[in-house]
Amino acid sequence: MTYLELVNNVLRRLRETEVTTVQSTSYSKLIGDIVNDAKRLVEDAWDWKVLNTATFIADIPDVPSASNPGAYQVVQELDIELKGAGLTPKVKKVVMGWEAEEAISISFANNWRGGGLRTLTQISQDEMIEKYDIGPLELGEPLYWAFSPVNSLNFISSSEFGATLTEYPGIYTTGNNASIRVWPLPENGSHYYLKVYTAANNDPLSGDDDVLYLPTMPVIHLAVALAARERGETGGTSTQEYFSIANKYLSDAIAQDAGNVPEQTIFYTV
Repeated sequence: MTYLELVNNVLRRLRETEVTTVQSTSYSKLIGDIVNDAKRLVEDAWDWKVLNTATFIADIPDVPSASNPGAYQVVQELDIELKGAGLTPKVKKVVMGWEAEEAISISFANNWRGGGLRTLTQISQDEMIEKYDIGPLELGEPLYWAFSPVNSLNFISSSEFGATLTEYPGIYTTGNNASIRVWPLPENGSHYYLKVYTAANNDPLSGDDDVLYLPTMPVIHLAVALAARERGETGGTSTQEYFSIANKYLSDAIAQDAGNVPEQTIFYTV
């Protein structure tokens, strides 16, 4: 269902006139904002299958070889961006391959197992900071990953490579972009590739033709409940009843989606 169809569906249930575009009136704009609020609440209520995705990250940035310290310069972009504009995805698994035939191509997608395959182990952000900032520099095949601090600036001393003690900018990220780090750092000339499985909310709906990928009924009825609460009267149905109806649609949708991924509802004693 498109953004405009969602807004008109909510307007009809509130006994309001439909519009030809979400930007038609101040009230339709308000309903558009409320639809996005409802969408976000529904997205956060469950790990929806339609929000899961796999992203290929070709050729993890490497660092100069320790055997050639004189060639060492600025180490840049060792933070691997996953999602921009402050939207933090839930990372479910990070798989690394190496010596794949091609990067960012159908051939790469089909043959990236070429040289090897390994699931990286997640460690805490504190552990990764210890490795980057305090522990000895390690170069080699990455084994671990962790989320990066936002707006971080680290320095790696060239003395780690046996050169003159001069500090160079190491890892720097700007903005509120969600990114990860791997450890050990890939060596110069290495070719490691990541496949990151994530679940992340979609961007807010803005254009009339933007499509909602979530189940529509929970979003519509939650938007109606929010709009009814904002307006203060609904012409027969109380706001509390609207929220009860919305919660019923939401719980049913979650139950149906959970049937496709039963492993998400199985818990084990460890």
